[in-house]
Amino acid sequence: MADRLVSRINCCLVFFIASTGWVEAMDRYYCAVDDAQLKLSVEASFKEEPRWPLASLRGVVVFKPEAPLVQKRSVKGAVRLELNDVTQSRHENGRFQLRTSSVSGVDQDETSIDIVFDVKMIGNDINRFAGTYDVTVRPKGNDNAAAAVERDGVLNCKRF
Repeated sequence: MADRLVSRINCCLVFFIASTGWVEAMDRYYCAVDDAQLKLSVEASFKEEPRWPLASLRGVVVFKPEAPLVQKRSVKGAVRLELNDVTQSRHENGRFQLRTSSVSGVDQDETSIDIVFDVKMIGNDINRFAGTYDVTVRPKGNDNAAAAVERDGVLNCKRF
């Protein structure tokens, strides 16, 4: 008797929550990198509706000071990633792409940081994704390719 009552309460609770406007279905992903060049941790979610709009993004990129010098220039420091840094997002057919652009530093030390993630589902496992990241860092306002430091590598993600 008590089991039946608990079951009915659970069903009513599920129907109530499903009918309220504050519950949104989302696909959420956690992506991470820890290689010789940088450490990256990003969480992103996409709303489950037409065109899969990006609902949230937060993360951090930490450039490793002991990383081998690429292009004879190094990058130091950390950058936080937020939803307002996103310049482009796309989610379709077991694949998602994100492009962010942000500024870090103060006055003469300000740098522009552009990051691109391109990730796709591994086989038929809807919870595992892999792909690449590309990071470009340059002095703010300087579009000269010679002034840029670029980092790239493999990115692993999990859907949760």
